[in-house]
Amino acid sequence: MKSHLAHITEINGERMEQTVAEHSLHVAGYAAEKLRGIGLPNTAYLAGLLHDMGKCTANYQEYLLRASAGEEVARGSVNHTFCGCIYLLKQYHAGRPQGMGTVTCEIIVYAVGAHHGQFDCVTPQNTSGFEHRLEKDPKEIGYEEAVSAFLLECAPAEEIDRLFLLAQQEIAALFEAFRARFRKNRTQVSFLMGLAARMVLSAVIDGDRRDTAEFMTGMPQEYCGGSSRFWAEQISFFEQKVSCFRTQTPINAARSGFSEQCRVFARQHGDGIYRLTLPTGAGKTLSALRYTLHHAKAFHKKRILFVIPLLSILEQNSAVIRDYIQDKSSLTEHHSNVVKLFDTKEELNQYELLTDTWESPIVITTLVQLLNTLFSDKTGAVRRMSALSQAVIVIDEVQSLPPKTMNLFTMALNFLAYGCGATIVLSSATTPCFEQTDFPLQYASPVEIVPYEPEAFVVFKRTEIIDKTSPYGMSVEELADFSAEVLSRVSSLLVICNTKESALRLYRELAHRCDDCRVFHLSTSMCMAHRTDTLKKINAALKSREKMVCVSTQLVEAGVDFSFESVIRAAAGMDNIAQAAGRCNRSNDFGGIRPVYVVNLNQEAEKLGMLREIAAAQRCALQLLHRFAQNPDRYERDLLSGESVAEYYRFLFQDADIKGKFGFPQRLPDGTTEDLFDLLAVNLRHIERPEFQGKYFLNQAFLTAGHLFQVFDETTTDVIVPYNDEASKLIADLFSEKSAYDLAFLKRCVERAKPYTIQVFQYQIQKLSDYGMLSLTPDKRFTALNKQCYNDKTGLVIENFIY
Repeated sequence: MKSHLAHITEINGERMEQTVAEHSLHVAGYAAEKLRGIGLPNTAYLAGLLHDMGKCTANYQEYLLRASAGEEVARGSVNHTFCGCIYLLKQYHAGRPQGMGTVTCEIIVYAVGAHHGQFDCVTPQNTSGFEHRLEKDPKEIGYEEAVSAFLLECAPAEEIDRLFLLAQQEIAALFEAFRARFRKNRTQVSFLMGLAARMVLSAVIDGDRRDTAEFMTGMPQEYCGGSSRFWAEQISFFEQKVSCFRTQTPINAARSGFSEQCRVFARQHGDGIYRLTLPTGAGKTLSALRYTLHHAKAFHKKRILFVIPLLSILEQNSAVIRDYIQDKSSLTEHHSNVVKLFDTKEELNQYELLTDTWESPIVITTLVQLLNTLFSDKTGAVRRMSALSQAVIVIDEVQSLPPKTMNLFTMALNFLAYGCGATIVLSSATTPCFEQTDFPLQYASPVEIVPYEPEAFVVFKRTEIIDKTSPYGMSVEELADFSAEVLSRVSSLLVICNTKESALRLYRELAHRCDDCRVFHLSTSMCMAHRTDTLKKINAALKSREKMVCVSTQLVEAGVDFSFESVIRAAAGMDNIAQAAGRCNRSNDFGGIRPVYVVNLNQEAEKLGMLREIAAAQRCALQLLHRFAQNPDRYERDLLSGESVAEYYRFLFQDADIKGKFGFPQRLPDGTTEDLFDLLAVNLRHIERPEFQGKYFLNQAFLTAGHLFQVFDETTTDVIVPYNDEASKLIADLFSEKSAYDLAFLKRCVERAKPYTIQVFQYQIQKLSDYGMLSLTPDKRFTALNKQCYNDKTGLVIENFIY
């Protein structure tokens, strides 16, 4: 009897067939290897082995043959995921008391059943995803036929039983480790085990997509996590470069000292969550890179991830890191979703091949992408999650985390550090008090990679925060007046606003007034290539000491490496003010202590009505400024002292718009509101029905929560802009016939598109569409902007068409 087939393809005119047995064993092996280092190889192997059991039916074989012959078939019309789920539930769950056997069974069932799209274990409509599978008519899906053939061709029942017992031991060990660390807290343990189920699913998805791609293309997929030899080579290259640094100045000597402390700490302390708290300008990027390279080698990590809060600075940090590693090709940047991915039931959606998988030894990505990887329902996001196991993860400027994601974030980091062999480093000059949140971070001991030493930190005192706030606030015109006054005393001035609108208005006002100095603008309305070019011009002007002013949004605060003689910051959180100060007199370029002014704008100049988190941070900073003015000695006469920052966060965590807002409430289809954390933990409201009592351990509404998860409230669309000739050529290539059939060409286009992409809010998309200013490719996966709507100084301009 001929074996059942999983895939059919044609390569160079030759028909190729892959059996279900071949595919299943490959996927099982890939999945097991993914999770071997964190103690779940047999769990992942068994899930991978059983994921396509439902393909062993005549119905599926007919569907596959018709599809391979080019006939029109409804993709995903033959259900092949239920059979493996039903087999597991009948063999290892039905009629058994809840215990590690049933928990193990549910985790593997979830991975098998969700490998083409997540489902809710318990839905908001109070139905069970497991029961839904058990209630399926066995004849409709060919259950008996599939099981019989699978056991004969792929793996006998005895082998599955053996693997299941080993998997049960693995899950029991993980479960008990979580119970011990989190004091048997039901909510926390449920949430962590839900993430464990997602991690197993991630390994299966990755193995499935990898093997399918390898078979369909006839080419092996490169999976190049770092080896001990690789890390040693990068360390040798890095150490040789930094050995050339001059340390004659106090600032450079302090930077060198911090970096050396990072190197030593990296080799002495293993998995856990740590803080790298250094003042702005202290060389955090290179110190963090040194730490990660040495730690990865010492503790056999697979990869390093640098997580950047703002897309605007990713390229700058990437350039620095790339310059200090030997193998430039080992670094992957993943920051935007240029390709719109629609979850489908297709075996291999070609667009999945265009997305980053985080398999490189060094990955640089954004905080949004990290959160999506942990919580989004998109299959591509789930797939990336397994890359976080056994990784060193540096999260830069972590204070930019949206408060509503706090509970999800802290528990996810606890999971990665204490369930997945990851090392987490929170890098910031003003790290929030995560230990005071609803679900505190479980910091390692010692927590600080570089302990605070006054004599080392004092050399970075290069600025003074000067309070220029007033009861009524400034207008844009008054802020322009004040900026001009400051400019009369200095050669360079940076003004940072809270909103794009106020920054644009101030830029235009100063550009109109200032005939004797250069005026620059920076915001995320400009694509990355545009911002990079503008930064080069700014740095050239700074180097030549030309008189100039730059008006920007907060995008310049987190790590942009330039230094102005003076800075004006619109009142915001103290973390923002600290970052703004870090762009002033950065390396003591201007000598002495330089002024950083804090001003407040009136309601007409700065509309924060919809930006409640910024408004709350502003209120708390103003409260601290008032307290400081009354008793500066209490704060060591420094608005950025440890006591000042701690006091600010105490105010912030008690603010009416922040306190109790660390959850992620979302409206469900039935009109009720649920916290996503609860949906991903116990899902209490939906398991109170008698039929769910004690029957299943996993009750999470994974699909619902993942679908509702959105880091920022306003949905954006990535739009490719015609910034220059290269961007225009790229847009033409994307719209060409070649991109429709040449996947390799299309993938190169996607890479080329990243520097020319901006994120546009939905209301703006609608307006631009109404005026015919957007073009979409035929498959609607790429959007391009009309030239009329892109300004070479300020980027996206839509008011000419809207107002």
